[in-house]
Amino acid sequence: MEKAFNASAPFKIKLNVSRYTSLFILIIMFVLLSVLNDQFLQVLTFKNIMQQLATVGIVSIGAMVVIISGGIDLSAGYGLAFAGVTGGVFFKMFGDSFPAMLVSALIAGLIIGFANGIIIAKLKIQPFIVTLAMMSICQGLALFVSEGKTILISNPLALFVGQGFVFNFIAFPFIIFIAVSIIGYFLLNKTKLGVYTYALGGNEDAVKLAGVKIDRYKILIYMFAGACFGLASVIMITTIANVTPNLQGSILLDAIASVVIGGTSISGGKGTVLGTFIGVLIIGLISTALTYLNVDPLLRDVVKGSIILVALLFDKLIYQTSKK
Repeated sequence: MEKAFNASAPFKIKLNVSRYTSLFILIIMFVLLSVLNDQFLQVLTFKNIMQQLATVGIVSIGAMVVIISGGIDLSAGYGLAFAGVTGGVFFKMFGDSFPAMLVSALIAGLIIGFANGIIIAKLKIQPFIVTLAMMSICQGLALFVSEGKTILISNPLALFVGQGFVFNFIAFPFIIFIAVSIIGYFLLNKTKLGVYTYALGGNEDAVKLAGVKIDRYKILIYMFAGACFGLASVIMITTIANVTPNLQGSILLDAIASVVIGGTSISGGKGTVLGTFIGVLIIGLISTALTYLNVDPLLRDVVKGSIILVALLFDKLIYQTSKK
């Protein structure tokens, strides 16, 4: 028994180290940026980082839940653009009404998530294919609904949501990100949906054999992701104070990078909200570092893509080690 325990000790150490890898990376990056650039520790820098992280962070929480369930949602980027354009159109339609913007953007996100979920669950089509097709549909709808025009946002409440600060330091969008993270934690750890989300990613066949109606849970999972990028679209358009059909930028890449760096297994069944939260902070620091180092903006996605590959290789290594 003692020998067996000793033999398993190295694996336990590896597993525990892997659990805190993202935190180690965050600390190292924070120290390096502090040393390399004396402007990093200024209050303005942290205010900007908090404001910029919110959109990516909210999308990342939704993406994390989908990936834990064993799925993927490639529609998040253009889904955000379509939800944002929809919110902008209703904002103007109801006389610069922020509630109209918020509700319509959330509904648009929920509809996209519902469509993804029902096609994946009922027609048994791979999530990659379904959400890839939905990405193209959302791209076209964003252009069609907006008619290629830009909508300016001037409502004071809307501008506070995207640009306001609490106590003149904490960005209000960051507070919303924290709130969504808490909701995500509660969903995954305190509800039946959370239990089945992990179970689906771990062994979907076993869940089916247990008599669970998995279709409804898959639909709810993708609807949650849709609600997240619907809300994120509101944060984004109120931060930049305008609505265009090209809102998404690199949001999908940043969100997936945050989730994977945060320790969520791309194979499903493993992941935490805290890990994703830390992953979002790391992506934010990477973007800040690339700015400080004057890296060509055209090469920044190359760096982020490389980071995703390294994180995937690490995830694969841990998975193979656990199988031995």
